[in-house]
Amino acid sequence: MTSTTSERTDLRDGLIQKAAKEGVREVLCSGAAVNIVSRKILRKYGREASDEERKEISKRIMEAPMLQARLLHEMGQQADDRVPPLYTPEIADSILDTYLEHRINPLPDDPTLPLSVRYSVPRWLVEHLSTYMSTESIESYLSLLNKPADVCLRINKHKKQTTQQVINELSKTGITATPDEVSKLGVVIKRCSGKANIKGSQVWRDGVVEVQDSGSQLLALAATPFTKKVKRKLPDSDSDTEADKADETATLSKPRILDFCAGFGGKTIQLASQHGSTHDVWAADISKSAMRELPGRVSRCQLTSVVSQKIHPIPESELFEVVMVDAPCSGLGRLRRRPDNRWRFDPKWLQSYCPTQSQVLDSASKHVLPGGVLVYATCTLNPAENHAITSSFQSSNPSFIPDPLVNAWGSTRCDHLGVPESENEMTLYPNIHGTDGFYVCRWRKVTNEENAT
Repeated sequence: MTSTTSERTDLRDGLIQKAAKEGVREVLCSGAAVNIVSRKILRKYGREASDEERKEISKRIMEAPMLQARLLHEMGQQADDRVPPLYTPEIADSILDTYLEHRINPLPDDPTLPLSVRYSVPRWLVEHLSTYMSTESIESYLSLLNKPADVCLRINKHKKQTTQQVINELSKTGITATPDEVSKLGVVIKRCSGKANIKGSQVWRDGVVEVQDSGSQLLALAATPFTKKVKRKLPDSDSDTEADKADETATLSKPRILDFCAGFGGKTIQLASQHGSTHDVWAADISKSAMRELPGRVSRCQLTSVVSQKIHPIPESELFEVVMVDAPCSGLGRLRRRPDNRWRFDPKWLQSYCPTQSQVLDSASKHVLPGGVLVYATCTLNPAENHAITSSFQSSNPSFIPDPLVNAWGSTRCDHLGVPESENEMTLYPNIHGTDGFYVCRWRKVTNEENAT
């Protein structure tokens, strides 16, 4: 290597380390979120850095804070128990230096270490998981948190493209994808296959695919309408004239699905794509800002069945054949998507969402037609936000009876996931099912005829 080349390499390494040190300090000293800090640092140094250098800067800013418990152990210290943990600039620099040292000489896996140190997670997380998971399951779950998650693409059904067609189209932009064996609704891109420019592909531009975890796809699939026809009429109509009856039929000529907590609209898009030929889909949330991305996503996918976006409260007179409740929750099941969130997650959230979840589920249930379907879902593993909520709802609402998930998912998926054909609820675990962590429960509201017997 010539002197000039060596000097240039040193300059580039210096740039990377300067940018990474600034970012790691901000994360570890102020508690700022990694994704926000990373974007800020790349804006500052981006013009000077190549694509590979930008990638390396981002990697250091993300991984050094993520692995802080293990790195601090090597330094003879313990992770801060505050949420988020906060350190001095000197300790932050030492964490980064230790991280870089052990990228060259990897740390050996030491099974004698406490799980919180071995897998670099807060102590409270191990304690919480131990209340409903075995030690072996906890270890297999925690080991996934330090590995990149795959990217899942759901294929919009209304676009009528096969899985192989999508795989072939993605390959034209250098993306290697395989069929999604979990949801069976799309494809999976391995993170290790390199940087995937999904938005540069034709299938993305044409609205054929949506980025959506396999587990999230299964939640929306659980909101499949009941197979038997639901009798429907306007709840406030008591007219007997033929003209009024005809008008009533026209008004309700197409059954409806309600996404009760639509948010950015991922499940709204899926519901509209799956059932748009037979159902209109309503999206609702507590504010317009919560659904700010939905109109653009609907437009890109060229969906015409998302007919209404509503702000709560929706009048109880509005009834639907399917109501999907993707309830606000702690988000514990999505830690592998945002690895730094393990240090920003407040364990108080494991209980604080429960009253809201019960209230939201109760409110949503009032919009289900007799014979219709109600689905409750979360992206958390926490039983207090899952089975405890649905069990309490079930005991207080006998008009809603468990409806097996096989009625929505089919026997092939249920067999693959290990779901008994009589089961109406399920928790999806990253270490078992290969998805993010989710929970789903499905009911059917009894018909008036069933109530009468």
